[in-house]
Amino acid sequence: MRKGIVIWSIQLWALLILSMPVHAQQFAQQDSLRLFSMEDFLSIVVRYHPVARQGVLLNQQADAQLLQSRGAFDPKLYANWQQKSFDGKNYFLIGESGLKIPTWWGAEIKASFFNSTGQFLNPENNLPPQG
Repeated sequence: MRKGIVIWSIQLWALLILSMPVHAQQFAQQDSLRLFSMEDFLSIVVRYHPVARQGVLLNQQADAQLLQSRGAFDPKLYANWQQKSFDGKNYFLIGESGLKIPTWWGAEIKASFFNSTGQFLNPENNLPPQG
């Protein structure tokens, strides 16, 4: 008996809810809705969607890597100096400076000047006075 009353009261509430007038359509006509064209919608998606923004970042990353790869073929001007002095003695002074020009074929054009002096210079670094 109690189960029948519960079912009957649920049916009564459902009938009351369904018989209420719905005003959503009337209010929608009064709202100022903005309708998007397909071009507007796609431009907003491309501008603000995270995956679309990630695609733009990937393009920028590829451009940066291309610039970095091209920079590997820039000429390099370098200098390297090593020196040791102790107790008023000049043990050694070894210097090298030069220019390296990398090529597309893997060969490298190199022009350098090597100079070494000192009282306790390693024999493998001995050079004539001209360098």
